[in-house]
Formats: sequence, C-alpha cells, structure tokens
Amino acid sequence: MTAYELQKDIAGEVERILQCMLLKDVKGNTGHLKAYAQALPKRTQNIRDYEEAGAAPDVSVISDEDIVLDEDVIINEILEDDPYPYCIIMVNSGEIQPSQNVHEVQITLVFGIFDDDKECQGHQVIMNMIHKVAERFIKNPYLKEKYRLNHDAGIKWILGDDDQYPYYFGAVEMTWDTFFVRLEDDKYV
Repeated sequence: MTAYELQKDIAGEVERILQCMLLKDVKGNTGHLKAYAQALPKRTQNIRDYEEAGAAPDVSVISDEDIVLDEDVIINEILEDDPYPYCIIMVNSGEIQPSQNVHEVQITLVFGIFDDDKECQGHQVIMNMIHKVAERFIKNPYLKEKYRLNHDAGIKWILGDDDQYPYYFGAVEMTWDTFFVRLEDDKYV
C-alpha cells in the first residue's frame, strides 16, 4: 500500500465520518465537508463588471493579481470558489522499516470551516470534528484492512489560536502503518 493510496482512503473515510454534520459555506448554504489530498484546489476568480453606460469595459491584465480598468467601470462583485468547509489530508513524511515489514506514514488532517455566528463558537465545531475522527480510529484502528493507526505514536491535535473570525481551523496528526513488501529469498533474486 502506498502513502498516496492511504491519503485517498483517509479522505474518503473522513468524509464518511463527518457526513452527519451540516456545515455552512461562505454563501450561507449548508452542506457536507469535502476532503482534499495534500492541498486545496487552486481558486478561480470570476469578475462581473457593471458600467452605468452599459458599454463593454476596457480591461487589461498586468498579472494574475492586478487588473486595470477604465475609470468608468465599477466592479460590484467578485465571486470566488471557496472551499469551506474542508479537510486537507497531508502526507508529511514516512519511514520504511523493512525488518518489521512496515511503512510508517505521518498524516496531518487540517480542518477549515466558515461560521459567521456572532457567538464565535466555531472552535467547538472544529473540536467536535477532531473528536469524531479520533474516536473512530481509536475504536477501530484499521482502515480498509490495509492500514493500521500506530497507537504508540498517538493522535495529536491542535486548534488555530489566531482570531480569524468567521474562519476556524484545527489539525490532527496521526501515524499510520501500511504493510510493506516482504524480503524475497535469495534463491528467487
């Protein structure tokens, strides 16, 4: 089993574990968390131009970040693809231990949610997500009969400590054992 296969399987399992939670996106809609392997997808940006006269604006792009418009053009709305709520499954490192037929893979799950409630309790939602994921793998440390959570390494977690209202973040770190290939006998080499 490869680290990449583990990453994909954890992504699917995290989505399954947290499917009972309905979370808000930045547009106020509720939905389920989406898991991504290694990083969030690149964001696209759509710009809607509105001009009082209704004529097509003269737009020239200097770079991806700088947009120059005629003085008569007013940009009223910038719409962006926004990934919230999400979980990024990051493969951090690995260690192959041939004597034990094990490949240890360190994985970090990074959670991000949007919660614009004025009570500022989004951290509770993040802690609940962390608890559900940790509880699942403590009760049953196996995933798809191919991987085993390394109990000796434990499960570490952290909450984002900066005030970034209405965005909340947290992370979980786990080490997984994927069963590695066995050494062949010399007579077959």
